[in-house]
Amino acid sequence: MAILGNARNIIKDNTIVNTGRGIGLDVGINLSQRSISTSDDNLILENTIISSKVAGITVIGKRVVIQGNTINQSGGNGIQVISLISEDVISEDVISEDVIIKDNSITNSGEFGIDIKSGSLNTVVIGNTFAGNDVNLSVQVEDLITAGNIPNLM
Repeated sequence: MAILGNARNIIKDNTIVNTGRGIGLDVGINLSQRSISTSDDNLILENTIISSKVAGITVIGKRVVIQGNTINQSGGNGIQVISLISEDVISEDVISEDVIIKDNSITNSGEFGIDIKSGSLNTVVIGNTFAGNDVNLSVQVEDLITAGNIPNLM
């Protein structure tokens, strides 16, 4: 399931099994206007994602809440927050900002339970439960707030 550069969506109560990726909030690119838009002001709530080949949930956006989801057996990261810096493939920075990741259960991910990439701002990770991930939380930013996360129940 992909949301490309759209705002104010509620993605709730879905069961997603055996997909390339679970839920993606990605950039939208308008070639005629030469502009890039992020997926802002979205809610990802109470979904179950099992056996996605890549990430369970990917976010490139601002003011996004990821809460109460169950993610199991993602081939990549359970949840990843990405920012694209202009020296990458694009000509302007695309920053993920003010993302809240709360009360999710992330188990048996092939890479990280939660991965916060560099360039992301004001991310809050609170009350998540981890089990069976290679690494529970990978952080490449300095302004991350974490509290009450429960590591490795298995």
